[in-house]
Amino acid sequence: MIESQDWKCVNIKHINGSEINFSMSNIEIANIIGYIAAFGGVVMFLPQVMSIAKTKQTKGISLASFSIFAIVSCLWFVYGLLMSAMPIIIVNFILGVLNVYIVVMKLKYK
Repeated sequence: MIESQDWKCVNIKHINGSEINFSMSNIEIANIIGYIAAFGGVVMFLPQVMSIAKTKQTKGISLASFSIFAIVSCLWFVYGLLMSAMPIIIVNFILGVLNVYIVVMKLKYK
């Protein structure tokens, strides 16, 4: 967990010459990066989930890989809860659900 409260000042100049000043702490910057990464983590799984839902085909899916990934997502989710890290909580809850769905579909459509 990031504990530093260092502040970063950002000055943005508009084309008309006006200037906007704002500052963010390292924690705020880290959270923004975390939310972007969380969004990307979820988006990367959606094509696989949508393909399985549409075709009911799971032949090329590794049951072991997605089972392990589901367990790891659950562990990261618990870690996020313990650390109060919302980006980690959100992404791993959603990824855990998506991975469990893939595992269930793999078992159902062997």
